[in-house]
Amino acid sequence: TWSPSSALVLDVLGDGRLVFDTRSPRQNLREVTLSSGAADGRWLSRGESTDRQPVYSPDGEWVAFSSNRGGGMNLWLVSTATGKLRRVTESHVNWDPAFTRDGRRLLWSSNRGGTFEAWTAAADGSGVRQLTHDGGSAENPTATPDGRWVVYEVSRVEFPDWQRRTDLFLVSADGRTTRRLTRTPGDDE
Repeated sequence: TWSPSSALVLDVLGDGRLVFDTRSPRQNLREVTLSSGAADGRWLSRGESTDRQPVYSPDGEWVAFSSNRGGGMNLWLVSTATGKLRRVTESHVNWDPAFTRDGRRLLWSSNRGGTFEAWTAAADGSGVRQLTHDGGSAENPTATPDGRWVVYEVSRVEFPDWQRRTDLFLVSADGRTTRRLTRTPGDDE
């Protein structure tokens, strides 16, 4: 999407609230309503950190986002009511946050195991566990509406043609079953 402040990622709630990351000159989070527009919006984060990839909790009470505040790229939550910040992850690179439909769990990508895999935890950050074990670059996890599956992408660069191959996969919410959904044309696997 495009906005005067160069938004990169946005999320919309059913009540017409929209949250997006801006470059001003750092990436910060801004919330507006579709009825009033950007002029009447408010900042959910502001400062020298890079706050990006915002996503609303299903009830609209929280926005999860990735940020380099506090060192490293980690997941944070900001209350839409009070502006209170809560750190969710503590180490490595963590990004691509998403909530499950019921709002009880977070999903994200992390390299804490050496390669990017999809991870999950309770919305407060407790009970962290790895969902995928692809050994590639599992990113952008999103729960299906029924909560039984997580869809994610795996990207890799293949030799000798140096072509990037990206495919979609499903993993069960318990991490036990994985299925490939797409196959990049020319992929002989």
